[in-house]
This record gives sequence, C-alpha cells and structure tokens, in this order.
Amino acid sequence: MNNNNTEITELEVVNFLTKRKDSLLKEINSINDIISSITQKDTVSTKKKQDNFNHIKDSRKKRIDIPDAYSPELKIDEKILYAVKKLKKPNREEIIAYLLKEDPLLDQNKTSRNIITRLSILRKENYLTAKKDGRRYRYTIANS
Repeated sequence: MNNNNTEITELEVVNFLTKRKDSLLKEINSINDIISSITQKDTVSTKKKQDNFNHIKDSRKKRIDIPDAYSPELKIDEKILYAVKKLKKPNREEIIAYLLKEDPLLDQNKTSRNIITRLSILRKENYLTAKKDGRRYRYTIANS
C-alpha cells in the first residue's frame, strides 16, 4: 500500500460535504427566488400580505445607495439600481445589455443569471417596483 499522505480524514470529508450542502442550499434559494418572481401575481391580497411583513423586513434591511456614476467595483445591486435609474423603466434585457456595455469584461451568461436573480430579490426587498408590460416587467426605483 502506497502511503504518500494522500489519505483523506473523516473531518475533511465532513467539511467538504458541509460546504457543498451550503452551496447547494444557496442555489436552491436562488432558484426559488426566480420561480417566485415569475409566478408572482400583483394582486391585492398578495400586496396586503407583503405589507404586513414589510415593517419587520425594513428594520433588518440594509440601505443601498444608488451611485451617481458607474464603476466596475460597485456591488451587483448597486449596478442594477444605477442602470434602472439611468435607463428609466427598463426591462431586464435592457438592464443586462446596459451593464454588459458598461463593463465588457463581465461574463455574459453569469452576469445575466445574476441580474435576473438579483432583480427578483431587489423587488421583494422593495428597492424596485415592477409593472407588467406584455410578457415582461418594467422596473423603477421604489420610493423610500
């Protein structure tokens, strides 16, 4: 038996599996957010339920400032809010195209998926409002 210190300990296996589980749970949550944004209906009852919980979420919500200028160092939420402010009622494809134009070094597929997910989250956290326009949503900055 060749023993070149390549044996894996149980602790290493447990650590790896724990990290993998956390990664998969994050991905599942992201997928759930996307599904929710697609299937979400802007009905009065949904609005009332959401309003009942806003006061709880607002107390925990961190503030995101909308930047005055684009920078590749901005966080993705700041980039999205900047694009929405700049474009005036864009849909998600327009936001994606604008951000890829502003920063051509971004990976197109990864950026597109990330923006789609973050739009859903920003909408749920009341940073953005969305109005149905045909089969798409048009986004605006929510009033503070």
